[in-house]
Amino acid sequence: LPHFLVKNPEKVENKEKIKISFIEKLSEYKLENNKYVLIVLFIVLGICFVTAWDVKFESDMTSVNYFPDKIANAENNLNKISDNKLKSIYLVSTGKDLKEAIKNSTFLNKDLERLKSEGIIKTFASINTILIPDSLQNIKLKRWNNYWTLERRQTLQKKLIAAGNNYKFKETAFEKFYLFINKQFKPIDNASFDSINKLFLDSWITKTPDLTMVATIVKAETKDKQVILNTFSNNSNVVVFDKQFLASKFVDVINNDFNLILLLSSLLVFVFLVISYGRIELGIIAFVPMLLSWILILGLMSIFGIKFNIINIIISTFIFGLGDDYSIFIMDGLLEEYKTGKKTLASYKTSVYLSAFTTIVGLGVLLFAKHPALKSIALITIIGMFSVVLISNTIVPLLFKWLIYKKKKRRAQPVTFYILIYAIVCYTYYLVGCLFVFISGFLIKLIPIGKKNQQYIYHLLLMYSNRSVMFIMFFAKKRVINKKNIDFKKPHIIICNHQSIIDIPLVLTFTPKLIVLTTNWVWNSPIVGKIVRTADFYNVTSGLDKLIPFLQEKVNDGYSILVFPEGTRSENKKIKRFHKGAFYLAEKLKLDIVPVIINGTADYVSKGELLGKKSTITVKYLNPIPLSDISFGDNYSARAKAICDYFRAEHESLLQEYYRKPAYFKSKLLKNYVYKGPIIEWYLKVKLRLEKNYTFYQNLIPPKASIVDIGCGYGFLSYMLAFLSENRKITGIDFDENKIAIANNCKEKNDNINLYHGNALDYNYNKSDVFILSDVLHYLPENQQEQLILKCIENLNSHGMIIIRDADNELGKRHIGTRITEFFSTKFGFNKTLDNNKHLYFVSRSTINNIIIKYSGLQMDVIDNSKFTSNIFYIIKKIA
Repeated sequence: LPHFLVKNPEKVENKEKIKISFIEKLSEYKLENNKYVLIVLFIVLGICFVTAWDVKFESDMTSVNYFPDKIANAENNLNKISDNKLKSIYLVSTGKDLKEAIKNSTFLNKDLERLKSEGIIKTFASINTILIPDSLQNIKLKRWNNYWTLERRQTLQKKLIAAGNNYKFKETAFEKFYLFINKQFKPIDNASFDSINKLFLDSWITKTPDLTMVATIVKAETKDKQVILNTFSNNSNVVVFDKQFLASKFVDVINNDFNLILLLSSLLVFVFLVISYGRIELGIIAFVPMLLSWILILGLMSIFGIKFNIINIIISTFIFGLGDDYSIFIMDGLLEEYKTGKKTLASYKTSVYLSAFTTIVGLGVLLFAKHPALKSIALITIIGMFSVVLISNTIVPLLFKWLIYKKKKRRAQPVTFYILIYAIVCYTYYLVGCLFVFISGFLIKLIPIGKKNQQYIYHLLLMYSNRSVMFIMFFAKKRVINKKNIDFKKPHIIICNHQSIIDIPLVLTFTPKLIVLTTNWVWNSPIVGKIVRTADFYNVTSGLDKLIPFLQEKVNDGYSILVFPEGTRSENKKIKRFHKGAFYLAEKLKLDIVPVIINGTADYVSKGELLGKKSTITVKYLNPIPLSDISFGDNYSARAKAICDYFRAEHESLLQEYYRKPAYFKSKLLKNYVYKGPIIEWYLKVKLRLEKNYTFYQNLIPPKASIVDIGCGYGFLSYMLAFLSENRKITGIDFDENKIAIANNCKEKNDNINLYHGNALDYNYNKSDVFILSDVLHYLPENQQEQLILKCIENLNSHGMIIIRDADNELGKRHIGTRITEFFSTKFGFNKTLDNNKHLYFVSRSTINNIIIKYSGLQMDVIDNSKFTSNIFYIIKKIA
């Protein structure tokens, strides 16, 4: 409109910029990080959880009507001069058939007449004066016949004839009357009943195959309604109601149906969310805020005295739907940031805020309406929109970040529903076990068997309880090596590397005669601290020299001393520098040293985490080192350094033998792609199964190499090769920018893995030891395939290799399987092609061979290990 225009367009532009800036700032603000907002929100939610159950449904439909004062006054004046203010009350008599229903209706007359005489009823209308039940008809007929005896009829007839003669009437003048009093009357038959009903009483009688109902209408004032209800409340054959009662029942039906529909729709939404996200955890996180929003809405309605009615209940479903949308929007934004690292959440929040603002403005303006129903719509909208926006912007990010982060750092593995339930079971069992041991410590002291025997029984109980804890941890497989080589009847200094909080329960399973040296953290623990103090474990922070007399006494009783020489848990699972304390004690107490390597506990519960993950825990007992063995040094300081080096070498040997295998790192690779989409998770699992965890590549590629993975996709192979050796430097290139973004945002991304988006033909490669082209060449035309192979050859180091896996189009039926799989992967957008026509360019083995023989110094081997597809491996080595 012209009058809204301004002369200076720059001012308008600046205002728009300010508005956009404000929305962006609002969207960037993270409510879930504001502890004051969260505290207030949870307090209000707690209050609302109590008050939400008190929300009522307005059964009086007249309360949502709007009557201006002028109309209300006119109605009052009209009621004063008429009986319009009287309420109609319906008494419905029931029976198996019409006669029984009429009979039951007749019994009401006595009470109705009494109420009328008392002024409670003004008037009533009934069909009982027209239709009389058979029993009453028979009584009246009997009275009629008893009165009109033959003698009385004859006497009356003679008197009428005699009197008529005086007035010149014929004797037959009253013949019809004589016939009437001489007629033999009978009760009305069914046909006559039906005729009367159809003519006059159809609206008063209702029939069904099993039930007949007869109505009686009573007129009374509203204040007397309860008296009438009480009068007939004990009559099982009568139903009493009025229009308000019907309206209330109608509203109750709507209310019950609404609750049922809300429940069913909620279940459908939850199922849809789980299917859509492919994870029950994400489905719960998206659904719980909807539930909390509804509790908040109901609670605030109860606090402010707002009732549901037949009008505003419709808008409630609309708000519930918006709550679903907002939760899904925020969840999608969080998932996008988690998957790719792109900061897109603010744009999703902006959409939510704009939607909420327009909804509140559009419907909230009804707050100024005079009609109660319209006002209730506005109030529900304001409360509802405030609730769903607040909950979706706090609870959804809070729960999602708890799954992914801990103390603002990415977890080693995102929390899953299975892991959470597993942790609850394990920690509950552990705490119950601690409580049992704690109580048993007091009971054992009551047994009169001497302090040393009491102490041994307590240690025995401690050992078996911790063994049961290790058994219940079914996520972790256990492997014990060389335990038979150690004689625990003889005291030793046992040294273990320290990776996880479960190392202490683990070492307590070794032998009952064990004293563990602990730190302040364990010593001061509320429950565990009491247990270790009762077991006579000692705190090393008090100084070793002070502990030696106590430890010597324990050694004399046959107890071994266990020390973690690193002093604290390792953060990267590598053996840290050994402190000298354990070796000093061995020298002073004149004990042999038993090195025990623990591995896998950090993979199960890493430092800073409490949730267990799938792992294999290995305990390897190394040969005891006698005190007299000077090969590790002739003093405790030298022995600390030498035994640490020995420990590291043995630990590395253990890793090579049991852990540096593709199958072991399968779970680690899967953890990096949890919650990155159901298709990606499914694809990775299928890929690992088909590729046998990439064992072929691991066996082929040396542990120390610079590797280029062309067409790396989501980085599955790149990460697996990096896990298996820290000495591999891996560069990945892929044409699909989204896949590279997802691959680059994995938890295990480090400096050894560099993944780039780009065209393989245009990329400037560094000299490398290995080039991998797995399922890549057929996406390029034949001439470009040769160009890419040439670029790899030119940048291949001496004695390096090029690993090509691609389809051989000459393999007939096997090639059909390859074409089918590639058709689906490209047509549905899973794999990106160079053009929109989705062209694929499969070549034959001879074509690849013809390309390679053009260049000297190369040797090619062909490996065909596929049964169902035409994919084969070409191993090209640079021999000069």
